[in-house]
Amino acid sequence: MANQKSGKDRRGEKNPEEEERKKESEESAIEIDVHEEKVPDSVVIIREEDS
Repeated sequence: MANQKSGKDRRGEKNPEEEERKKESEESAIEIDVHEEKVPDSVVIIREEDS
């Protein structure tokens, strides 16, 4: 932790920890989206009448 920089010194540099967190959160969001059950926009009930 000896090479901690202040916000001004760090401006413009990418934070490797933040980049890793972003990547992980995007991956988990994609995973959730893939496993999410798809619900139809409208439910259509078809009644079959006995003739």
